[in-house]
Amino acid sequence: MAADDRRNGDSSNHNHRDPKKPRLSEFLTESDIRSEFAHHQTGVARINNGSFGCCPSSVLDAQREWQLRFLRQPDEFYFNGLRRGLLASRAVIGDLINAEDVDEVSLVDNATTAAAIVLQRVGRCFSEGRYRKEDTVVMFHCAFQSVKKSIHAYVSRVGGSTVEVRLPFPVNSKEEIVSAFREGLERGRANGRTVRLAIIDHITSMPCVLMPVRELVKVCREEGVEEVFVDAAHAIGSVKVDVKEIGADYYVSNLHKWFFCPPSIAFFYCKKRGSESDVHHPVVSHEFGNGLAIESAWIGTRDYSSQLVVPSVMEFVNRFEGGIDGIMKRNHDEAVRMGLMLCNAWGTNLGSPPEMCVGMVMIGLPSKLCVESDDDATKLRSYLRVHRSVEVPVYFLGLRDGEEGVKDKDSGIITAYVRISHQIYNETEDYERLRDAITELFDIFRCNNKALEEEPQPPAKVPELEESKKERGERVEDGTFQRDRALYEILKENKDKKDAEFNERFKHRPPKALDEEETEFLDKLEMSKKEYERKLADEDEQQIRSFQAAVAARSATLQEPEEAALPPPAPTTKEQKTTGKRNSGTRPFNTIIRVKPQPKKVKATEEEKKDISAPLDSAKANVATKTLHTGLALVSYSDESEDDD
Repeated sequence: MAADDRRNGDSSNHNHRDPKKPRLSEFLTESDIRSEFAHHQTGVARINNGSFGCCPSSVLDAQREWQLRFLRQPDEFYFNGLRRGLLASRAVIGDLINAEDVDEVSLVDNATTAAAIVLQRVGRCFSEGRYRKEDTVVMFHCAFQSVKKSIHAYVSRVGGSTVEVRLPFPVNSKEEIVSAFREGLERGRANGRTVRLAIIDHITSMPCVLMPVRELVKVCREEGVEEVFVDAAHAIGSVKVDVKEIGADYYVSNLHKWFFCPPSIAFFYCKKRGSESDVHHPVVSHEFGNGLAIESAWIGTRDYSSQLVVPSVMEFVNRFEGGIDGIMKRNHDEAVRMGLMLCNAWGTNLGSPPEMCVGMVMIGLPSKLCVESDDDATKLRSYLRVHRSVEVPVYFLGLRDGEEGVKDKDSGIITAYVRISHQIYNETEDYERLRDAITELFDIFRCNNKALEEEPQPPAKVPELEESKKERGERVEDGTFQRDRALYEILKENKDKKDAEFNERFKHRPPKALDEEETEFLDKLEMSKKEYERKLADEDEQQIRSFQAAVAARSATLQEPEEAALPPPAPTTKEQKTTGKRNSGTRPFNTIIRVKPQPKKVKATEEEKKDISAPLDSAKANVATKTLHTGLALVSYSDESEDDD
């Protein structure tokens, strides 16, 4: 289909420009190298290239061009540029690793993705019954953790079993590794099982050892292992890779670690099989079934720029004298030289012979550092990074029962190693900083241990202490002193002494003038205090008024019955004319009027009774006087009154 052809980058009619290529010089100088990596943080001894790699500025510029090309016109990029660019990168890698066909090379994110591809296929074979239950996968115990997790996720859960071969470390020869691997294969075939897959590291990570990969693959073929997967995350850019000579079925290596690509990119080699392949990318897209290389070329919209800059990376390494081979030789030689320098300074050893090292080397740490667990190793690594600006991994070597271990110059067992890396941007000062940091720690531990080993001496007599003992007296049987004083007196005496010393010290110092802020604060504090006092006074006055009003109201309530019992005054002639019926002269002379008092609303307390007793007595006296003066009637009170007076 024409549309597919254009999308696959096969059309010769296209309108685009290739990314800008850096201007080449004859060879990179040391100044050029520093310029290419000037974006690295200064002041840090970055000797851990093996973990995350590095990328020169010229390659980053090329990557930026690819990113902008996509952002400028995505459709043009997708249909006419992407697939062609990926094909160019695969061709460069195919030539570099001596692949038979470019279709054997796929571009994936990293070695973890490739491991998932292989182990998913193995898991499908178990699920579909092509493999028997308990058939095995054999690998070294130091395999990357993501690989072990993938085995658990895709193989162990569907009936497969795993055999781990312990890597001899420190290692002295290739034969030790080959012998241990043969024993692992024998265990994998026990009880009639079949070894379906062997996973071999080309360069182990922690501990770091260059493995005899060709010999190990050959052993697998001799022992009838069905498939071999070489996890070579650190290989490309560190050692020469020839997939034909190695002879594995699968081979993966990251290009962002030692091949100067930006993260993240890896090539995944799959040896050609029949017409139909059972190897697929974990991310299924519309390209599923078109072969792994095509499936990997499009897994959805994402940034493919790191996979497109491989030709630019080749241009960079070719600017180095000797090309990629010259870089690999320089890194190996410098890493070994720096490793030996550290060994001599610390009195320890290399983890493997120089011929089994690459751009990474394992160096034993002094036993006096007392690294006794993975947690101790992590803490030491953090200390070096945070306090000494040295970035280097630390590996804890746990010895099994019966293992003697390697001793350092102090006859202590070496239980930890550092893994140094060397890349072209590193300098000798980076490793000297690590050397000095460990040496200082070593000296501290050695002094502390020496102090512990020395025979303790009795404390020297202090004249002041002896004088104090004389004044205090000798101890008696109960453990106290004959003239001990109370603790309060001692503490008070010390406090008074300190106060006197303070006053004596500062008594001649002129007082400090208040600044504007302090003055403003004190003014506000004084105003707040006055406002608070005024508020309290207002509240007190309000409470007094409320109380007085309440008392007056109660007094008025208690006086109502007596006022109702008082006879009206004798009206005058003029007043009688205007007086109502109730005050008229129709009432008989000298009649007795019984007044029934109204019930009180509230019963007064004893104190309130006392307070109003005087007014009541006065009122009664007035009533009696008025009654006598009028001579009109006698007033008596009913027994129904609730008043106790």
